[in-house]
Amino acid sequence: MSGTRIAVDNSVLSDLGNYLTNPDKFPTNKMNDLRAFEEIIQLDHEGIFKIGIPASTTFIEAQQAGGDKRDLIKEKMGSAWRILPVVVPPEISQEIDQKSKCLQRIMQDKNGADSRNLIVSTVVGHTPYYLTTDYKYIRQFKAQIERIKANCKVYICILSPSEFLRMYKNGEI
Repeated sequence: MSGTRIAVDNSVLSDLGNYLTNPDKFPTNKMNDLRAFEEIIQLDHEGIFKIGIPASTTFIEAQQAGGDKRDLIKEKMGSAWRILPVVVPPEISQEIDQKSKCLQRIMQDKNGADSRNLIVSTVVGHTPYYLTTDYKYIRQFKAQIERIKANCKVYICILSPSEFLRMYKNGEI
């Protein structure tokens, strides 16, 4: 894949689906991130970015979204809809498990789904950026970044879509 790699969390896909199915009820506080993600999709189509979606994210989204919503998301994303590999070699699987457990402890991620998605994106997808609209997770991750780097050996930048796009436009990415 050429272009800057980005992984997206199920929260970003869920927001897109919610907007596509019911724009009048979409929360105004998330509109900037929605518009930013739409622009990121367009930049992906132009080869600037390469969006990767962890398989576990699509499974979560599939449980929460009906078939019509899922189809609208795929249609909107077009060629930017890329699932990161599902099959992981045993040696990488062990690394994912160790880093996920470490991150889960620091982040106090109860079921570990968010931490695992982030780690799979980093290790399997080789993505330096992880986009989410789970604002609490972003704040907590940023507050614990030094511990995460030191203890878990996780080096990824977690941002909202609007933060990511702003950094891109400012030449920071």
